[in-house]
Amino acid sequence: MRKKYLTLGILAILTIFIRTQPIYAQSCGFGATPLSARASAIPGQKVVVTWNLYNMYSDRKTHILINYTSDVGWKVTIEPQARNVSYELPAGIVTILENLALDPLPPVQYKPEVIPYGVNYVKHPTADLYIPAKTVTFTIEVPTDAKIGERHTFHFKAKGECFLGTGAVIPALELGLDLTIDVVSPEFYERELISGAPWYLQYAWAIVTAALLVIAVVTLIILRRRRIPT
Repeated sequence: MRKKYLTLGILAILTIFIRTQPIYAQSCGFGATPLSARASAIPGQKVVVTWNLYNMYSDRKTHILINYTSDVGWKVTIEPQARNVSYELPAGIVTILENLALDPLPPVQYKPEVIPYGVNYVKHPTADLYIPAKTVTFTIEVPTDAKIGERHTFHFKAKGECFLGTGAVIPALELGLDLTIDVVSPEFYERELISGAPWYLQYAWAIVTAALLVIAVVTLIILRRRRIPT
């Protein structure tokens, strides 16, 4: 009898372990590249930056919502735009606000010949592989009245979340892109400044002109005196 109960107990433990193991194995994550960027733009120009997001870490779809902060009120457009999307789960239908969703995809050895719009293949940092990624495009409009020499920063933040079968959310990490934009002149020029030179160098042309004028006057006077009879 004790042996029977012991066997049932072992089976019960094994059953509990098998049923609960997937819960502990669930993960939610994503990656991004680059994490920083810098651009130069003239007044009135649009700056377009592409951000690659990928999911090769989690075992389920990661839903990405993107926000940004900046030290200036320039117009910023994010593509794809955030929208409410509904998904059917075992527990029912749930709706989430997202810019895009990343399916878990492993790295590949070769890039496909035809790459769909909004998709990119990022070089793996440590292996001779490519990571399938989805692209997010940021368009920043520099105002026409922006001052030459201005420098402004933009911090884009991507937050990822994954669903459980019950509809609950697994929070993933947050990743950011720091973008710096310098406002530059539309024309390039290079002029030597001599403001620190001695005064006689700054006005050399005037001094030379005056000296030539004096020489001419003196010469004229001398010639006239020579022509006067004694």
